[in-house]
Amino acid sequence: MDGATECCDYRYAAFISYRHLPLDAQVAKQVQRAIETFRMPRGAAGAAFPDWPKSGKGLGNCFRDQDELAATHSLPESIRQALVQSRSLIVVCSPQTKESPWVRQEIEMFAQLHGRERIVCVLASGSSEESIPPLLRTRLLPDTAGVMREMPAQPLAADLRSPSKSQRKLELLRTIAAVTGCNFDDLRQRQRTRKRRCIAVAVATTLALAALIGGLIYSTASSTRDALIAESKNLALASKEQFAHGDRIAAIETALAALPASESDRSRPLVPEAKEALEDALLVYEDTTSRFRPFFTLDCPNPIVSFVADEEARWIAALDEKGIVHGYSGTNGNERYAIDLRELTSESDNIVIEEWSLTASPNGTLIVSNSIGLGNLAAFDGQTGEPLWEHENIRISAICASKDGNRLAVFGLTSKRTVEFAILDTNSGEALAFAEADELDFGDQPVPHLLPSCLSLENRIAAVYSGATALCFDPEDGSSTVVQFDEAGPSAPMAVASLMAAPKMLLAAVYDTRTDFHGEDVPCGFVASAPFDGEENPTWEVEGTYDYTISGPGADAVACNGTPRIQCLLGGNELSAVCTAGQTLSVRSCANGDELLREDFQGSVLCVRSLYYGDVEDEAADIFFLVTSDGTIDVQALHMPENAYFDDFRCVLPHILDQAEVLTLADDATVVVAHASDLPTRILVYGCRTADYASPGSLSLDQLIGIAHWLLEAE
Repeated sequence: MDGATECCDYRYAAFISYRHLPLDAQVAKQVQRAIETFRMPRGAAGAAFPDWPKSGKGLGNCFRDQDELAATHSLPESIRQALVQSRSLIVVCSPQTKESPWVRQEIEMFAQLHGRERIVCVLASGSSEESIPPLLRTRLLPDTAGVMREMPAQPLAADLRSPSKSQRKLELLRTIAAVTGCNFDDLRQRQRTRKRRCIAVAVATTLALAALIGGLIYSTASSTRDALIAESKNLALASKEQFAHGDRIAAIETALAALPASESDRSRPLVPEAKEALEDALLVYEDTTSRFRPFFTLDCPNPIVSFVADEEARWIAALDEKGIVHGYSGTNGNERYAIDLRELTSESDNIVIEEWSLTASPNGTLIVSNSIGLGNLAAFDGQTGEPLWEHENIRISAICASKDGNRLAVFGLTSKRTVEFAILDTNSGEALAFAEADELDFGDQPVPHLLPSCLSLENRIAAVYSGATALCFDPEDGSSTVVQFDEAGPSAPMAVASLMAAPKMLLAAVYDTRTDFHGEDVPCGFVASAPFDGEENPTWEVEGTYDYTISGPGADAVACNGTPRIQCLLGGNELSAVCTAGQTLSVRSCANGDELLREDFQGSVLCVRSLYYGDVEDEAADIFFLVTSDGTIDVQALHMPENAYFDDFRCVLPHILDQAEVLTLADDATVVVAHASDLPTRILVYGCRTADYASPGSLSLDQLIGIAHWLLEAE
């Protein structure tokens, strides 16, 4: 290469050139740490340096000057010497990089010493066009006449702008591949293989019994084959333990580590226990003793404040306490995207997480809204995180979607406590209807950040909580009326906790918000009203009390409020509503409030979802799933169908819960998504399928391994 010299004794793996600005310095430290702590996986070798580094060895140190140099016309001797002794040059690029004369001189000197092929760009901020120095966007190439000319070039650039931790790790690995001269895809695959091997070893050592058995076998084993068999059995035990705790993806990875890579692979014996562990984790065969089985768990980097799940279980979105919305795959829990709430508001320095809410529209749209300050309403594609539309300076006090997901009802509480109501097109954000109501009176009750609300286009009701009342709008003509609930229950004032629209009526759950009940005998009630029929309110009401519940053993016990809710509607012989308060579930006739079914559980009822609600004469219309705070998933029916048997649907999750969603899919599968209150960063996903199982033992090892890799790598 023209003008380049070569050094046979390199001292540094890389010279890191950057502007001494906070973000650029932070990225430079990340790159340095990634290179200096990296160990080459087995069999990896770079084309540029085939003898360096050896497998399992480090890449060496990086040179990163930590002092801003005084402006002179030439580089200090220490910098020049470091450039001579560096195998590669990494340039941290941002829009301010091209303004630095030192970065430019370091690039020019390295190119003279070693050529441009070993210069790697790392994008810290801005676009590549505005951030990558002009010198690196061209290179000397022969033209058609053989004359060397400066030609446009696209330099290799790793993109570290993403807030996703997993994406940044991938881009750092891309940088390491460039430094070592390795093929990126090959290095990535070998890194995955090493990670799987490390997981397998770590899991095996954490199981005391497995370690004891493994130690005895290893101490007496006379051959490598016996040792491998023992290791595979230990890993099979570990896989089953992980699966029992809901971590299905880790169970699959551990089972794969216990098996040969294929049927033709003779490097590891095929142990039946390991194959059985993989079959269990893949859910390929039906298990009639436990229909609900773990699909996967996902772990957020920070404690989760709330989550929403897509109706078709295609994605899950979780809001953490740092103000980041993480989007996860509904197939395996892999993180797909991250949305920083600070980018949606001008008040980014004073963000309050409780003022934000997530809504999953049934059409697959993720809605993010803010109730305080200037306000914000934004829509994203729930699967990809791509922004769809945004409305600024809109304070959203309540929001709900229509049954088909194509319409949104939004309610905004103004500074004068009047309510602005609008119907929006979910796909475009366009306002289709608008109305405003008079000033509301919440009395002495605190106004929650997010008000209970409901929308039913078929029943022409859009309602929002307003003190001890509900404000009802007709979505078609914008007319409004107020439904009084303050007389419901044994004491006043009563606050509305939940609203649901039914044919020709509005259902509400109310409770006493005072704090002097200490979690016991809290007054509550359930009320029904016909808001637009001109009748007196309510049409029926029931009174009662409920208690807070405590779930979990000893010091790990967690309190759960179990605030009263109208959970769902059931069909069957007559339309009925599932009402819950604390540990009690009560099914009541929508016509007169009569109690048709009552059950008490060990934990507070978190979520109820009807198996089917449509044709009220269908015998399955009054079957429903429920989830309680002690981790129990159960199935109940208002009228038990003949020969029905639900015990094999019952399942107990390995965590205490504080939020849950039940999704009933079109293919007769049911998915439960739940947040673990005793492990705040974790969401568990369990599911029940009724079809598409293979015949026991019919799948070969290669088929099982193929299914496993598809599931692990699915985006």
